Amino acid sequence: MLLIAGALAVAGVISQRWAGPAWSASALALLVAVMAPVLDFAKEHLNDREESRRTVEAATEQMGVVGEIPSSDPRWRVHRAMVEIEYQHRGEVQDHLARLLLAGTPTLLIGGSMAGKSRLGVEVARQVAGRRRLVVPQPPDGLAKLMGQGVPSGVLVWLDDLERYLTAGTFEPKWVDQMRAAGTAVLATIRSQEREALYPAGNSRNPAADVVGRFEAVRLTDSPREREQIAARMPQPDLAAGVSRYGLGAFIGGGYLARERYLDGLDTHRLGTAMVRLAMDWRRTGLDDIPGDQIERLVTRYVDDQWRSDPGETESEALSWATDRVHGVVQLLERATDDTYRVADYLLDNVDSDVADIPEEVWDHAVQAAATPLQMVAVALRAEEAHRPSAARTAFQRAIASGHEVAGVAWARLGVLEVEAGDVAAARAAYEAAIASGNEMAMGLAWSSLGDLEVEAGDVAAARAAYGAAITTGNGAAVGLAAHRLGVLEVEAGDVVAARAAYEAAIASGNEAAVGLGGYSLGVLEVEAGDVAAARAAYQAAIASGHQEMTGWAGSRLGVLEAEEGEVAAARAAYRAAIASGNEKVVGLAWASLGDLETEAGEVAAARAAYEAAIASGHEGAVGLAGYRLGDLEVEEGEVAAARAAYQGAIVSGDEAAVGLAGHSLGNLESEAGNVAAARAAYQAAVAGGNQATVGPAGYSLGGLEAKAGNVAAAQAAYQAAIASGHETMAGWSRFGLGALAMKAGDLETARATFRMVIASGHEDVVGWTWLVLGALELEAGDVAASRQAFQRATENGGPVADQAQRELDGLS
Repeated sequence: MLLIAGALAVAGVISQRWAGPAWSASALALLVAVMAPVLDFAKEHLNDREESRRTVEAATEQMGVVGEIPSSDPRWRVHRAMVEIEYQHRGEVQDHLARLLLAGTPTLLIGGSMAGKSRLGVEVARQVAGRRRLVVPQPPDGLAKLMGQGVPSGVLVWLDDLERYLTAGTFEPKWVDQMRAAGTAVLATIRSQEREALYPAGNSRNPAADVVGRFEAVRLTDSPREREQIAARMPQPDLAAGVSRYGLGAFIGGGYLARERYLDGLDTHRLGTAMVRLAMDWRRTGLDDIPGDQIERLVTRYVDDQWRSDPGETESEALSWATDRVHGVVQLLERATDDTYRVADYLLDNVDSDVADIPEEVWDHAVQAAATPLQMVAVALRAEEAHRPSAARTAFQRAIASGHEVAGVAWARLGVLEVEAGDVAAARAAYEAAIASGNEMAMGLAWSSLGDLEVEAGDVAAARAAYGAAITTGNGAAVGLAAHRLGVLEVEAGDVVAARAAYEAAIASGNEAAVGLGGYSLGVLEVEAGDVAAARAAYQAAIASGHQEMTGWAGSRLGVLEAEEGEVAAARAAYRAAIASGNEKVVGLAWASLGDLETEAGEVAAARAAYEAAIASGHEGAVGLAGYRLGDLEVEEGEVAAARAAYQGAIVSGDEAAVGLAGHSLGNLESEAGNVAAARAAYQAAVAGGNQATVGPAGYSLGGLEAKAGNVAAAQAAYQAAIASGHETMAGWSRFGLGALAMKAGDLETARATFRMVIASGHEDVVGWTWLVLGALELEAGDVAASRQAFQRATENGGPVADQAQRELDGLS
């Protein structure tokens, strides 16, 4: 532009002073006339660019060079330290973070409040990205404004407390990928509690979860081992004791003081602590700062009835106590503006409170206090999580009425609420409005949800079309989850090829939940198809997704697959992955399966440890079976006392299968040890357990025990229970036992009839012995012909019984 302006200026001077041919001067004049509009356009364009620059600057903190900005600079938002000590290296976590940042991987530091996330991020950023310029977008929409002017290149984008940017509709997942492709380093932090809130239980799902899935997660945990290592480096004993007790971040930042001040104040500052609880709940509704007039209006809701008329302090005194700095560092309530307050993050993480317990009145005020469409959607999503549909509906409707682009997301989520309320027509209308909004995220969510609606309605073709439309929107979460649901639909329709393609699309979407679900489902599909290699790859993809639930299930399934293939090391690794996932539904079962694997491999100590871990998990389905298998292991090792304890633990678990198996095995153990009473109790527990597979064997063994003890009635009852179980083998043997009891009592007719019933049942392993005993009975009754016939039939069964029957026949001839 400067070149054009300069050329035009020179042309003007030449035109005025021209002494040459007239046509040449005319040409120059024409040039000026033609270029004038171009110059006007250029000036206008420059003005637009200047305005854009001002917009970006207003949406971001002033830039500086990362390495030149100290950690104390407020742009980093590092907690003020109560005790000044030199920075403490965080071991492998810090090294891993440095490697990721050097590789240009968008990284998210996850941990509790005052775990040291921000301080660690700043230290690593200064170390490995010190020459980059720092960009700190202003939440909630500073990043949106920044990206609207073009993808920043070669800088470090610092997103401390990522949840501040994640209000629905303000952060598109693709931005993370675009910044990475442009060579921009993206480093963010988030509190564990906030990340967990993005993945609520049930069908509700926060769209912002897809953004988190685009980051590589690095977890900063407060482990006892790290505490002791850092404590050992402290220069003074009191510092070492503080770090060891509270953890580095909480001690240095004084977070523990805030919690202790709050707990101490529950009895001495009832109104002050009520203000703090109200502020905590206000944060949990999705709004950061609570206005002073809201505190005045709602605080008495948090004071017990007996103290409400006289809480022992005025509101002014209570607010002063809550905002006082403890040791000059931390406050329970921080003053955000002249008349708004924010509760300390550390209290949110370390004081028990649940979004589901927030009073209805607080929800009503939060919905109305939401001042922007983004806040309205944030409150609505939190209300959904808290199962407050009325508040969620009102907040979504306010966002829709605003006409803001986030209205599309609100329509999509409102549709979900209508489905839960049973109003299918209203849900369909809401989804269609979301689709019509043109918002990419809203369209993806709505098409996917509409597909679910069509599945429920039984319209497979419409569901298939809706899922297909969701996939074409390009929205990561919608693409992945719609692809997975389409895969499930195709499996039910019997189209394996289409299902496979859909699951593969879910995996390719990159969305954490979709990769986990798609990989697991594809693994199951490939196992059924007999393709072990493909199943293995699919399960491994699910494990690598990081999705807690699917990592657990896929790891467990892969372990079974590898065990069946004889790949012990691979099976062991898969079970370990399932255990490490933390999925409570799987961990115990994976430990039990690992115990089985180690038992087969002859690793007794490892098997014992695995079974004990399964028992310790408390998982209903794992405790009993692991106890039973541990009992068998201890029997093999000759550890009778340990076996007895393990079997008893399995019986106490109440698991039907485990009670039966362990009861029968313990009965056998006690019977061999001559402990009749204990054996009787164990067999009775197995029979009472009701497991068809074990009632038969336990009933038969109990019958034999009682018969040997001369308790005929008890023996008959036990045999009858085994017969009633329908057990393929033991029902026949138990009927045989009844016949033997009748025979011993001299009731030959009953014995004969009972043995005939056994023979008629067709149980091959018992029929031969029954013919043999029946032959002896007929011989005793003097019917040689009938006896010979019975012995002859016994020889047809082969084995030892046939040899014995042949000897009896030889004796008759």
